[in-house]
Formats: sequence, C-alpha cells, structure tokens
Amino acid sequence: MIRIYSIILLFLFSSLSHFIAAPAEDIKIYEHIKFLADDDLQGRLPGTAGCKKAAALIADEFESYGLNLLGDNGRQYFNVITGVELGDGNYMKSGRINFKVGEDYIPYSYSENAEFSGDLVFVGYGLKVDEDSLKWNSFSGVNVSGKWVLMLYGDPDYSKRGMGRFDNYNTNRQKILTAKDLGAKGVIIVKGSKTSKEDALEPLRYDRINTRSGLPVVNLKRAAAMA
Repeated sequence: MIRIYSIILLFLFSSLSHFIAAPAEDIKIYEHIKFLADDDLQGRLPGTAGCKKAAALIADEFESYGLNLLGDNGRQYFNVITGVELGDGNYMKSGRINFKVGEDYIPYSYSENAEFSGDLVFVGYGLKVDEDSLKWNSFSGVNVSGKWVLMLYGDPDYSKRGMGRFDNYNTNRQKILTAKDLGAKGVIIVKGSKTSKEDALEPLRYDRINTRSGLPVVNLKRAAAMA
C-alpha cells in the first residue's frame, strides 16, 4: 500500500512539475514575440538596426540550446534589394514637349537603361492571345518593329479583374515581352479612364523579379499622352 501511494505521489508530482513549467515556457515565447514585434525593431527590414537586433536574439537563443552557430557567428550575409529610386539623367520628349519625370511620366523599375528615338504606334491594350476559347491580337496589322509602342494599362475586362477573360495575359511584363518579341524598341504604358480616373502614375517599386525588360519602359500620364 505504501509503495502504491509513493508511485501515485510521484506521478502527481511529475504532472504538477510539468504543469508549472509550461507557463514559464509560454512566457518566454511571449517575450520573444513581443521583442520581435516591437516598433523599435522597425519591422526588421533587411539592413536596419532592428534586423540586426532580431538576428542577435535568435543567434543567442540557438546558442543557449547548445547548437553550433555556422557562418559568421550565426550570421549569413547576402545582398537584397529593398527598394528602387530614380537615377540621374532621365528624360523624355516628343517634338517640342519635354515631359517631367515624376510628374508626367515615371520609368518602371525593370526598364532597361537605354536611349531610343523613333516613331510611335498605338496597340490598344497590347494583348496577343491565341487560345481555343479566347483570341485577341492588338498587334494585328500594326508594324511595331523598331518603334515606340503605346499601350493601355490592363485589359478590356479590367473592371472584372480577378474574374476577367484576360487575367492570365494582362500583366505589364507579359505585354512588354510580346511587344519586344515583335521588334519594339520601347514601350509607353498609359492608364485609360476605366483603370485610373485620377490619371495617377504608378509608384516606382521593385516587383521582386530581377530580370529587366530589355528595352526602355515608362508609365506616361493620360493627360501628357494627349498633349
């Protein structure tokens, strides 16, 4: 009877110890999350002081578990693009009109660094689709070889985006590549009234694809295009 009681008591003590230890681990996890999510870490964006603090916490924690830290004391360094900005020397002109960068037009981040002067042709939405259930060719009867191509942003079903016929074919990169394959030397994209009532330029941003377009590409305001 005493032995049975001792075993039961030992079992209860072990269970109680586990129950008491669990909240302590929860608190530790909570403190880690609180630290990593704190505004002082600036979102832990790459290269910031907040990112370095977060890395130090994680490395110290791994080391406390007895893990061997690889790399440079648990750190592995690599280059990452965190943003884009306009370079010097951007210009765009048509006849006597000199357009202002950032006001009338903006180059896309994947635009090629190039200078090109030539004729301009309009190709509607710049779509070229040849599927069994969908056929559309904005380039039909238009020679774009060696020319600037002016195309509209989006597609004819833009108001139905997410459920439109052209959702798989209407990205800027896809349409630019089509124009390039047909010999175009530059692409100008304008937002029609259906896609941009405010006639706003697209923000200059990195689209997380490292490849360039292979030709100059700019977003031009509708008002500037009609000047």
